[in-house]
Amino acid sequence: MPRLAQPTRIPIQRRTGEITDEGIEVGPRDLARVRQLARWYCLTPRHIAALERNVTEWHPDAPALSGQTPEERARVLARAGETIRRRLAKLARIESGYGAGPLVTGITSRDLQTVIYGPTALGGRVADTPWSKIGPLAAFYVNHALLGAEVGIQLTTVTQGQPLRIFSQRELDTGHSADGEDLPINYASSFHKKGDAVDKKPDLVLSSNRGTQFIAIEIEIDKNRPLETYSEKLSAYEQNPAITAVWYVCPHEATQKRVERAAANYPMANVRVIPVRDLGNGLREADIQYRSLPEHEGHARKQALATDIQQIIAASVAEEASA
Repeated sequence: MPRLAQPTRIPIQRRTGEITDEGIEVGPRDLARVRQLARWYCLTPRHIAALERNVTEWHPDAPALSGQTPEERARVLARAGETIRRRLAKLARIESGYGAGPLVTGITSRDLQTVIYGPTALGGRVADTPWSKIGPLAAFYVNHALLGAEVGIQLTTVTQGQPLRIFSQRELDTGHSADGEDLPINYASSFHKKGDAVDKKPDLVLSSNRGTQFIAIEIEIDKNRPLETYSEKLSAYEQNPAITAVWYVCPHEATQKRVERAAANYPMANVRVIPVRDLGNGLREADIQYRSLPEHEGHARKQALATDIQQIIAASVAEEASA
């Protein structure tokens, strides 16, 4: 693994106004955080805090937190996130030089309330990620990437211990998983337009171990995307026999209705439209419990998602048996 020159320096301005250098030693936890940032494109300190803790310590539905107020539950990640933010800020201020430089870059959200971090190209090399082309994340993509990361964190928790694999958009785009291995299959689906084959890739996948079956997951935050765009992708997905279902995670009701309208023409794609739940602690998740719907309707949709996941588990079991 590439090594930073030691000690790495960062400029520090003291209260007197004096600018001096302070050494910082990059450790295993720092590198693990850079790898998480690279996998999901970007994260807030609270996302990293959630990844580093058991879900029972921070999720508002955890029984251990049932007696706390929403404010008290939110403080769990807020405190841990602030410690992480200070550390990431140091990694972002490392002076460039021979063999050294910032490992992460930070940007402030549009509401000026949140600092979002992503890896630098040097950070990706130093942390020994399997992705060679790591560049700055365009500002317009941040919200999409964050929601994708939140759904990825959620699915990792929900399916823990099951024979399933979750791949991020970075992994799908590059063909390399976070552990450095090639993905088991190419998760693209072909759509034929004017005689040409066009590949359509989901934003996330929930896959059997060898990829014989998978759920294509779309993070859809655009309120006005043309219906033709959905139709093209759903046509490709409907023709892919490996796709068990297509999940569209949509934070806006208007988007949910547009996806449902397009999906009506592609019943074999098994489209599930899932709203977004704000957890009240700086994180969101896909509302797989459908809390906003009447109980009978929400139950039917929740059961459909559970059936989708069970099909992927069954595919993994069958893959193992045939090995």
